[in-house]
Amino acid sequence: MPLATFKNLTLRENGFGLDTEVTVTLLRLGIRPFEVPISYYSRSHAQGKKINWRDALACLSIMVKVRVKQKRRLTAPSPAGADTRDEAQLRAKAGQTSLPTGLARLAAFDAGESASEEPNAVVAG
Repeated sequence: MPLATFKNLTLRENGFGLDTEVTVTLLRLGIRPFEVPISYYSRSHAQGKKINWRDALACLSIMVKVRVKQKRRLTAPSPAGADTRDEAQLRAKAGQTSLPTGLARLAAFDAGESASEEPNAVVAG
């Protein structure tokens, strides 16, 4: 995802739940995240994998917290006229025809313009 979008999110989690909080917050803001496939070899329990049902409950609690939070508190307020270099570059690219539609919609979202009927998309990976 663009760094400017990530920096604008108001996040509270520090550990395991950060990925859940980012995903749920983006969904709540109307941005449809999707993952880019990667290949990896997961660890076994003997190698240190310690995820269990308690972690699922922690993720559910994070989802509920984000769901009940007011939308205006999901992003940090930006000072008037403050525009980071990443945001400016993304907005400049939005006018180009070679920009993927998901990024163009994200640029419109960052600019505060009304969203189209199609859901926004952010590449996470």
